[in-house]
This record gives sequence, structure tokens and C-alpha cells, in this order.
Amino acid sequence: MKNKFLVLAMGIILSVTAVAETVEGIGKGFGGDIIVDAEINDNKIVAIKVKSESESDFAKLAIETIINEVIEKQTIKVDDVAGATATSKGIKRAISNAAKKSGVTLK
Repeated sequence: MKNKFLVLAMGIILSVTAVAETVEGIGKGFGGDIIVDAEINDNKIVAIKVKSESESDFAKLAIETIINEVIEKQTIKVDDVAGATATSKGIKRAISNAAKKSGVTLK
């Protein structure tokens, strides 16, 4: 009887658990291509990992700032980081590219 209950409980949990997908996006930064993996869950971006970039140390901070704001606000319409405009635009393009591939509509 316990086994039947356990199997039933696991089936219910699995049926209501959303499956996250990871989608790659590419954008052109100051130092070249910025390649990201965006994790999408329940039609929202929940995580963004930079796979490849050739930006300066200062621009790397801009990338992290943009990523955090996009995830928090669920929009690509966040301010560029002063002094790192090309990088800011590149990371936003990469995120936007991934979102479009997944079907997520950012504000």
C-alpha cells in the first residue's frame, strides 16, 4: 500500500513540476560575440549564464549588472552601463536572441 501511495505522489509531483529549458543567444559586444545560455521556466527567464565573451574587466561588471536587472524586471529595456555601452547592448541582444528562440516575450 505504501508503494502505491509513493508512486502516486511522485506522479503528481512530476506532472505539476515545470520543466526548465536552456536556450543559447548571441549578441555582438565591444570585444566580439557574447554568447549566453538563458534558462527559461514557466515563460520567464530565471537564470543567464555567459558561455563566452571577450570583454574588458570593467565590461564584465556591466554584463553582470544587465543580467541581474533583466532577470529581476523580466524586460530587456534596462539602462546601459555608462562606459560600457557596446557591451551593454551586446548582452541585451544575446538575451533577447535567446528569449525569441524560446518564445518568451520580454516586456
